[in-house]
Amino acid sequence: MSLHVIVGAGATGSAAARLLADAGERVRLVTRRGGGPVHPRIELVAADATGRDRLAELAAGASVLFNCAMPAYDRWPSD
Repeated sequence: MSLHVIVGAGATGSAAARLLADAGERVRLVTRRGGGPVHPRIELVAADATGRDRLAELAAGASVLFNCAMPAYDRWPSD
């Protein structure tokens, strides 16, 4: 059982987290507020995805890091 870290719990991040958890994988789902799908194999963590050191800490030991975070389209020029 591998650890998969997913950043962002929108449609893509939540679906990926559920699929991996249902397949028996451990999932750490990182969101601004720590929300996301509830599942015994999904660990919900509140963190700022732009915080490099914190993100590296949360990804330590993971087999894969999925970046599913996306700012609102009206913020694209600045983010």
